[in-house]
Amino acid sequence: MSLSTFFSKLWQAIVPDSRGSDETATESGPVAPEPCRDLNEEFDLRFDAVFGESGPLALDPPLGKNDGLNETDQTQNEELFAGIAANHARPVKDFMYELEAGSAPKEWIEVCRPLLATLSDAGESMELRQITQLINALDKELEEAQKDEGPWPSKSWTERILFIYGKLVELQPAAFTVDESDRHRESIIIHSLLRQIPEVGYVSLEKLYRVGLTSREMLFHAGPRDLVTTAGLSEELSGLICMEVQAYRERTEGASPEGD
Repeated sequence: MSLSTFFSKLWQAIVPDSRGSDETATESGPVAPEPCRDLNEEFDLRFDAVFGESGPLALDPPLGKNDGLNETDQTQNEELFAGIAANHARPVKDFMYELEAGSAPKEWIEVCRPLLATLSDAGESMELRQITQLINALDKELEEAQKDEGPWPSKSWTERILFIYGKLVELQPAAFTVDESDRHRESIIIHSLLRQIPEVGYVSLEKLYRVGLTSREMLFHAGPRDLVTTAGLSEELSGLICMEVQAYRERTEGASPEGD
């Protein structure tokens, strides 16, 4: 939508058509004046009616262009970003699959948001403005969805989240397309396992997820010193996490994939 169209539409919503008012007065007699409203209040109400939650679903702000990059640099940066995002976005893709199926509890958002923050930083550093805007918009919707009551995202938030994620898939299909054949719940298993450790809180989880520690294989081979160095956790907490992960590994060794 152009800037002129935006303000034209907004002005029409705020200021009633004078001809329509005259015709109504002629046919029905004098019209009683509406209660006087503060101008700022009137503007806010009219604006929300056109572009607010009850208005059409759209991105705010609209997607910008990657003006700072030439075509070659943009292609190279997009390919590099896709390589980074393909692994980091795996838990996000799992969540979107379950969300579309109606079986994604809100606690999974705790896994996704730190990963989106990492991807946003990567997109910004590569000057991929459109991708960064979409990731930030998706993170904002997830943050708001977390505030709703109940264990599941509401229908309205689900629609908004999937709408924005669909735009990400359009821009970066190699990184964000949800492929059911290679879908798994690795990150959810890890999240549940770490949640069993009383000393592990939201801050610790965010540090682990932001550096991509969302798979059992990675944690199986990580020692306490690795977690201190990569995630910035304390040595004591890193030791507790590694003990729990190794205990889990021993319990599940030899188990069938179905049992796991």
